[in-house]
Amino acid sequence: MAFSSYNNTHPPLATPASCPLGAGAPQWAVDMFNTLDHHQRWDSYVHKISIHNLEVGLKEKAEWDLARSANSGLPRDARILAPLPTPFARLAVPAIPAPPAPGAAVNLPPPFAPPPIAVPPADPLFPATIADLRHLPGEHLDVLLASYGCQGQNLPIDQKRALFARLIGVSL
Repeated sequence: MAFSSYNNTHPPLATPASCPLGAGAPQWAVDMFNTLDHHQRWDSYVHKISIHNLEVGLKEKAEWDLARSANSGLPRDARILAPLPTPFARLAVPAIPAPPAPGAAVNLPPPFAPPPIAVPPADPLFPATIADLRHLPGEHLDVLLASYGCQGQNLPIDQKRALFARLIGVSL
């Protein structure tokens, strides 16, 4: 049977008889193969999660750029702002467990089926119009800046408003 790290089809090894090195392979060779198999499978699993998170980041950037672009072309007295979705959720990248002890079964990662990338809604405090943005209280600006991952909670209110306006593509 051929090894495929992509679809994780190689069976875990348990005995020298099942080792691809041959039926007469010594236990130390089987253990070494199990350790290599463990590392390759877990590295592949972590790599798949990392690639998924990169795809999520690209989708988030595309959605934010689309909203910013729509907002940047608005006249200053425009009525409706295009809302930015809140940051997209990323999957946690697990720590790779230790390889199996000599003679122990291989610790396989779980199968990975990437979840669909759904666009999250905008923050409920997101201003509907530029006029709403100009009149947002400081506490709401703090919440909005934090929910979109911006530092600026200690700034004066005018600078907070300008920072949030720049984030969403609006000039005040």
